[in-house]
Amino acid sequence: MEKVLQNTSSYIHIPFCEHICFYCNFNKVFLKGQPVDEYIQGLLKEIQLTLDLHPTDASQTIYIGGGTPTCLSAKQLDDLLSGITQLLPVETTKEFTIEANPGDLTQEKLNVIKNYGINRLSMGVQTFDNRLLRRIGRKHTAEDVYQTLKLIEKNQIDNLSIDLIYALPAQSIADFLITLEKAIALDLPHYAIYSLILENKTMFMNWVRRGRIELPEKQKCSS
Repeated sequence: MEKVLQNTSSYIHIPFCEHICFYCNFNKVFLKGQPVDEYIQGLLKEIQLTLDLHPTDASQTIYIGGGTPTCLSAKQLDDLLSGITQLLPVETTKEFTIEANPGDLTQEKLNVIKNYGINRLSMGVQTFDNRLLRRIGRKHTAEDVYQTLKLIEKNQIDNLSIDLIYALPAQSIADFLITLEKAIALDLPHYAIYSLILENKTMFMNWVRRGRIELPEKQKCSS
């Protein structure tokens, strides 16, 4: 009788960021001064303990999100991915994804990523409008996006997804259409498009309550 594999999929969270975006309510902390190395070792121990309780011989998908996984150093990424690939049956993994921010990726980090078999990148672009990027607290520029894409292409990583956000404060329909056109022109295999949602305990929500910015749904969008 053919053996039935015990399939699993894994989401692995890296809660560190070099900069906190104004809209973000995800589990994250500023990178500087944090015990990153200790976190990585603790995370790997948790994976091992979980596998002790729920053994698996097939890992269909692995997704490393955050936070900003690529804000880790190349050495820290190597420690993380080395541990993951030793613990999980990555030889069965069809999609091995890591989230990245424009400007964070370097050739050294991409070497590590490719070495451990990651075959998909998910990049937080949000908008190609530098004015709006500053307004929402992103640290990258549109130019950083294109430079990072060139580096990714040079490394022959074809499975790339980018995130876009619409209904941003002071964003018109015309603004978003320009971003959409620039994104589509990249001819990527996948796009993720989200509406801005104002969440508690974010800079944006605090500013809305103080009347410093207008709720996106109350803005008059023009084409």
